Amino acid sequence: TEAVVVAVADMSGVPRLMRGVVRGAVRAGMKQAQREAGRVVPDMPSNAWDRFTLLLDWDGAALDAFGLRGQMDRFHVLVLDRQGQERARLAQGDAPAESLVDTVARLVKKQ
Repeated sequence: TEAVVVAVADMSGVPRLMRGVVRGAVRAGMKQAQREAGRVVPDMPSNAWDRFTLLLDWDGAALDAFGLRGQMDRFHVLVLDRQGQERARLAQGDAPAESLVDTVARLVKKQ
């Protein structure tokens, strides 16, 4: 079963009238991040971004579902299988950033 990486962005502080603008800015930022990742990691599989999901959580439901409410002082990376079962959870500060990236890459390839 293929694994996916899920990032949750806490958007609860964004006023309702600004959500469309913020959504567009996030999309533009994601495209820039994808281009930059392609330069930094030239051997990245062409479908790597198909395994990444960014959830814009406007009301806290995703944070609650993943048990992350109140833990947004550092980033968390969840690796889920396609059925939504958590396979790994990594948090900023648990290890050096390079090690976290290597771990996520290994887990995604393994699934």
